Amino acid sequence: MGNAKETQRISEDHNELPVVVAVDDEQILLDFYEEVLKPYCKLYAFNNVKDALAFISNNKVALVITDRHIPFMSGDELCSRLRSQPQTQSLPIIVVSGMEKDIEEIAEMMTKKSIETYLTKPLSIDRLVSNVKFYLKLEKSIPVTSEKQMIIDNM
Repeated sequence: MGNAKETQRISEDHNELPVVVAVDDEQILLDFYEEVLKPYCKLYAFNNVKDALAFISNNKVALVITDRHIPFMSGDELCSRLRSQPQTQSLPIIVVSGMEKDIEEIAEMMTKKSIETYLTKPLSIDRLVSNVKFYLKLEKSIPVTSEKQMIIDNM
């Protein structure tokens, strides 16, 4: 895994929509994001962090969705690099992981990496869409079904 070849695809007929970058080494998830999110954004999908960072540094991006565990350079590293650059410090980031964590560990990671939402696999379409719409300002209130809200509610 970890093919260095960029898998970039653009959701069609959405020139005026906000740009979202999805980063995952699993092609099936990139396909899932493209299908589910195409009504809300122009999606650029990458199978590695290096190419995603290059794209983000040269384009106006409204939101990043990244897997936490990607070969060669992790989603954690992507978050750290985005937070270290003035032009991307406040860029919303949704981290997706198949790793189950306890509430305290997730909360600590969210604070240290300054990520907005942590979603676990298998992904809920409703949670994903609700969070994306919120961060793209297509929804006015914080999504009640978000993992972040669940963390707050369970503390």
